[in-house]
Amino acid sequence: MFRGTAAELEAESNKLLDKINAIELEIKMRCMQFRQIVDRHENELLEELQSLKSAAEKEVKWRRNTLQTAMTEMGSLRTSALDMRRSNSSTTDITQAAIDVHAKAKELLQNYIFPGEHHATSLLLGTLMNC
Repeated sequence: MFRGTAAELEAESNKLLDKINAIELEIKMRCMQFRQIVDRHENELLEELQSLKSAAEKEVKWRRNTLQTAMTEMGSLRTSALDMRRSNSSTTDITQAAIDVHAKAKELLQNYIFPGEHHATSLLLGTLMNC
């Protein structure tokens, strides 16, 4: 009887250990699956972030180049205005030049500096005229 009970106890112990080992294996497998999911999400998020970073860098570069172009053109307009002032041009020539400068300044502001914000034209023109 004692041997039968010891054998039963041993069998129960082995079943319990087998179940524990199976549960341990299941836990490890699920953790590995979760790690794979997290790693995949991490990679997707990092790729998306890199894409956003690249797009932002391109946008900044484009805006910088556009601003430089606009500033170069405004410098050219300023130089032309100063040359006209020094050459004692006629009132008609100066008036036409002012109209041209206003139109060009407005175009530059609308297209390059302040897209959609037209109120800055007079501010920039005032700056140009005070040269």
